[in-house]
Amino acid sequence: MLVGCGINLDSDSETESSIDSSVEISSAEADEAVSESTSDEATSEVTSDEAASESASEEADVSEDNEDSSGVDDELVKKCLDGYAQYLKDHTDLWETEAVYDLDYINDDDIPDLIFGDTMANHASNIYILTYLDGNYDEVICCGAFGSYDATQYYPRLGIMRTSDTSMGCDTQYYSELTSEKEYGYKTLCHRYYYYEEADYEEEPDESKFYLGEGEDNVVTQEEYDEYVNELVGDTQPTLFYTYNNDYGYKYLTKEALDNYFGW
Repeated sequence: MLVGCGINLDSDSETESSIDSSVEISSAEADEAVSESTSDEATSEVTSDEAASESASEEADVSEDNEDSSGVDDELVKKCLDGYAQYLKDHTDLWETEAVYDLDYINDDDIPDLIFGDTMANHASNIYILTYLDGNYDEVICCGAFGSYDATQYYPRLGIMRTSDTSMGCDTQYYSELTSEKEYGYKTLCHRYYYYEEADYEEEPDESKFYLGEGEDNVVTQEEYDEYVNELVGDTQPTLFYTYNNDYGYKYLTKEALDNYFGW
């Protein structure tokens, strides 16, 4: 930072210079000269400091313009959103019927993930997530399908899904993790199974089973199961994504949305 615009005023030398030049000045005049020199120096320093402060402020504004509210470079976000758009243009079968979408931070990075699904009445899974995993922002990972009856849940910032499948007296709930290592973009971490003989889901189940991992080899007690789930999600509350009839008012997945970074 420049102080005093690069000029260092020395009042003593200035006074000596005046004496050497044989110019007679009174003691009062000398004091006045010193005072003016000091004042000019202080004013110059303040002006320089203000200029430096304004310059720093402008640099900060430029930096903020290139970042979103999460601190991620805006160009990286746009690159990733464009990656979603290109993927959907290449896989129109995933949204050829009326579909809606939302952007949210589902996994643990600062790039928004795209969750979408059609609005028809589906018992089968119909919800997908486009994301980037393991810090690789050059490859879009399609995870899913998830859910049943047009609904699924996810735990924000944890990359964990909670889905349920209810049919003919059976109620199964799964906790899954988004991953690039599986063909469908997720792996089951645990699940529990309830059976209702009368298909009355408001009553206590007639049979309960709890499993850790994929498959049914690792049977555990309900207490062990609940403890494991708590380790997975803690106090984080799940977010519901429900697409039927677009009752929740999501944005519609259209070509215009793809061409405009999904309204980001």
